[in-house]
Amino acid sequence: MGTKYINVSGPDKLVILVKDVSGISQLEERGVRRVDQLENSFTFQYQITENCNLHCTHCYQDESITYQATTEQLIAMLDKFLTAVEKWHALPRVPLSGGEPLVSPSVWPLLDHLQAYSQNHPVSGAVLTNGTLVDRSVAETLATYDVLRFVQVSLDGVRAETHDRVRGRGAFEKTLQGIGCLQEAGIPFHIHLVVHKNNYQDAYEITDLAEQLGAEYVLVTRLVPFGRGKQMNDMLLTSQEVKSLYSWLGNITDSAFEKAVNQEKAVFVNRLRCDWPVVCTGTCLDSMFSLVNKNGNHCQVGKKYIAVMPDGTCYACRRMPVVVGNLLTQSFEEMWNHSFLWKMRKKYAHMKGKCSKCPFNTDTRLNFTCMGGASCISYGAYGDPFMPDPQCSFDPEQDAQNVLERVDNIYTEYREGRRAHGNT
Repeated sequence: MGTKYINVSGPDKLVILVKDVSGISQLEERGVRRVDQLENSFTFQYQITENCNLHCTHCYQDESITYQATTEQLIAMLDKFLTAVEKWHALPRVPLSGGEPLVSPSVWPLLDHLQAYSQNHPVSGAVLTNGTLVDRSVAETLATYDVLRFVQVSLDGVRAETHDRVRGRGAFEKTLQGIGCLQEAGIPFHIHLVVHKNNYQDAYEITDLAEQLGAEYVLVTRLVPFGRGKQMNDMLLTSQEVKSLYSWLGNITDSAFEKAVNQEKAVFVNRLRCDWPVVCTGTCLDSMFSLVNKNGNHCQVGKKYIAVMPDGTCYACRRMPVVVGNLLTQSFEEMWNHSFLWKMRKKYAHMKGKCSKCPFNTDTRLNFTCMGGASCISYGAYGDPFMPDPQCSFDPEQDAQNVLERVDNIYTEYREGRRAHGNT
């Protein structure tokens, strides 16, 4: 029987091409699904409180939000979102964040509301926490919510010295204790690390620690210089440091898929993100798998994402605080028609500098990956999301022609492969 090409996708929507169908069942056990079975989704990042029990040095809070909506108001704003995406036949994804969401008395009524909604509608919930307030009781309560897809826990280093430098003395040990409680309660959890010069070396070890702890996924995001993080502007990684780290993390995820097929324990790194840089060019760009998977994903602002603050303020992105409306006073549809969001929907046409001539922004065979890189970091660095990502190492003047030739070859081989196996 000939080799078959099957498109599949994981919880982070990662698309891969699998040649050997014998490995599909093992991947499906890890939540990997065929791309034609994926649902259209929309993320409503809900910052339900500005309050927090920590004072992290890189936090993007800027003290601009002064009103805290009541629980009833928070539920009403959530319902506006759920009603809108139901009309659009999209799967709502609702990560509850902060601040620290577990300090808010509204977190439990909101989870109750999502749980009730899930009885008749598809919905995916999550809690984004620093982990220090998770004890056995909290974990056991979280475990009662079927709507909760995962809990994301922030770890800014693999040792106390590094993590506590960002989050305060004793935070590392409390976070590990919280993670232990989540694991005991059987709750899937992800690890999130914000990388900068102070924890750069730890970032190379985060997947090892995550595997030891029993995490499903690792998320490594780049520092965005605004809020308190603006004071860490000199801690931004260089473009070469970014390329080196994310190339390493990409190799880890490639290995993880091989392990999963062989039913071995593996931790995946989420690379379907706007701040995952272009790292796969030259000889690395040798297949449809590498083209689709290895250079991140374009910014979802104005497409499948919105961030809502505890006073109803809607930001285009939580890491790019451009105000596009307020759900306390507007309908979701009215907010969603903001002019800035429409401009971001055609981001490729507004990019400046080297991006205006870069194939990863201008060529439709490639721009589903980068399209100008991390808008939030450009906004933080320059006040302009249409400037090139300051940490991008790709030089279109020098390398664009080679990339385009490789893409031509990849698409030619892919079409020939499909025809050989009876696909048109």
